[in-house]
Amino acid sequence: MRIGIPNGLLYPDFKVLIETFFLELGQEIVVSPKTNRTILDLGVNCCVDEACLPVKVFHGHVRWLAEHGNCDMIFIPRIMRLRKNESICPKFCGLTEMVQFSIPDLPPLIGSPIDWSDDKGLRSWAKAVARQTGRRCKDGQSALSRALERHNSEAKGYAKLYPYECSLGDGSESESHPNITKIRNGRGKTHEKQFLQSSKLQGQKEKDASDAESGTHPVQSPVLGQSGREKIRIALLGHPYNVKDAFLNMNTADKLARLGVQVITDETVSEESVNREAASLFKKPFWTFARYSYGAACHLYRNRAIDGIIYISSFACGIDSVVIELIRCETDGMPLLILKVDEHTGEAGVDTRIEAFIDLLGRRKAIGSDNPAYGKRLSCS
Repeated sequence: MRIGIPNGLLYPDFKVLIETFFLELGQEIVVSPKTNRTILDLGVNCCVDEACLPVKVFHGHVRWLAEHGNCDMIFIPRIMRLRKNESICPKFCGLTEMVQFSIPDLPPLIGSPIDWSDDKGLRSWAKAVARQTGRRCKDGQSALSRALERHNSEAKGYAKLYPYECSLGDGSESESHPNITKIRNGRGKTHEKQFLQSSKLQGQKEKDASDAESGTHPVQSPVLGQSGREKIRIALLGHPYNVKDAFLNMNTADKLARLGVQVITDETVSEESVNREAASLFKKPFWTFARYSYGAACHLYRNRAIDGIIYISSFACGIDSVVIELIRCETDGMPLLILKVDEHTGEAGVDTRIEAFIDLLGRRKAIGSDNPAYGKRLSCS
């Protein structure tokens, strides 16, 4: 049986888990191409106008599979939650129905709800998928165990599924699937490295009150660029499918790299640090991605690990409208650039804003980062 897998939303972070699961079930998989103009246009033409850009792009991937993938079934990742007592974007809950009623002539969909915070529920899902694809329930459980084991060995940040002990359950040793290399390096290799891997955070606090007062700016363990000057460090934050889809965000990470900027993502921040920062809020965050973005931004800000923040947000995203304000309030004085993206966003405008932001950070770094991003009040007396 040929299973189509859309290369959108959370697929890049759960690629190993999804592919390994279906391969272990003995299915053939086909993955849609990485996001491009054709995929975007397919999604915009069939998706409801009120949906955000990543959901429209996902519709485009599904439609491409329906028209060109020659699939017997298409997998829809209706992920309900990644951590207990938290949710992700509410559009995931109705993703199967959105696709089903927006795209005509679809093959059968594998779209049962997935609760990755509950071991029992996840294994029930695996058994249901096994039955749907003509395999035994036992095969589904074994495939899930192997998939979780491989996934957790490579996953970072929110994508690491901490609650699971990934034993195979049948006493066998873990071994590489004979087709996994072919799938990942051949037709299934549908996404490339889309953001700059940050090196270890270096340096400590760059200044103290006396240094700022005297105008000296000693730097300990700086991150240096090729020119010998200290490299600007930026936290690139947002929902993972906004940060990691290079077409959707117009290659923001590559643009920053060409400008000599070190990019740091929330994957460099431990779950413990994220939770510590989130615990300071008056109420526990309801959304997993909001907790990660807020916790990572605050942790990096307090440790003087960054010079500024770029937050990539989908137009009309309700979750982002809240978390951006929380970050802005908690990182008072930290330069913050918000890039709103939708299908109408022009790349020239994004380039101009990024270049201007880097210029601002460079000037701020030259005069001392203790000065607020909006400048310093001058006395007229």
